[in-house]
Amino acid sequence: NKEPFQGLLRGNFPMPINSPDNKYKYQEFYNFLHGLIQNALNYWIFIVTDKPSLSAKEIYNTRMNDSFWGLNEGTPNRKNIRKGDKVIFSEGTRQFLGTATIGSDVFELADEQKDELSHGIDFYRADYGVKLAEVVIWDESKDVKNYLESLSFITDKEKYPVYFQGGVKRITKSEYNTITHSTEQKSSTEEV
Repeated sequence: NKEPFQGLLRGNFPMPINSPDNKYKYQEFYNFLHGLIQNALNYWIFIVTDKPSLSAKEIYNTRMNDSFWGLNEGTPNRKNIRKGDKVIFSEGTRQFLGTATIGSDVFELADEQKDELSHGIDFYRADYGVKLAEVVIWDESKDVKNYLESLSFITDKEKYPVYFQGGVKRITKSEYNTITHSTEQKSSTEEV
């Protein structure tokens, strides 16, 4: 029902907020916009890199088998990741490996969960995490360099590795679709 918002949508500002009718309209409009923002999907690149005793692909495969992605206190955008968001996984700055849908809001792991999901390796012991759903591991990965021009968070394309630091990058729906629907390389999928 757009009727209460017509004055706001047409840009008829300032509407007197001190009248009870307008105060109600402002509050309803705020709630409407807030709901849209809260329900909007986010799109992410989750970046996995080699560690001294584990390769990025080993880490990725373990996390996909667990249907879980670990996050820590300082992970960028941790508080913005929500159930239903879409993710592309990147092996550092080398290749995109697959996709998933976030299957839960970010949660703090209990000690039992930390023990189970750590597989006895300290690196995997995360304080926070998200469940993964609809995990798709691509049969053939996609070279990150082929998508640099379409990624808006990379402003200096020659120094693109710098932009893949931090573990989690927000991208647009359009950027997500460009990578996932690309026919540049064969992208047959395998459901996990």
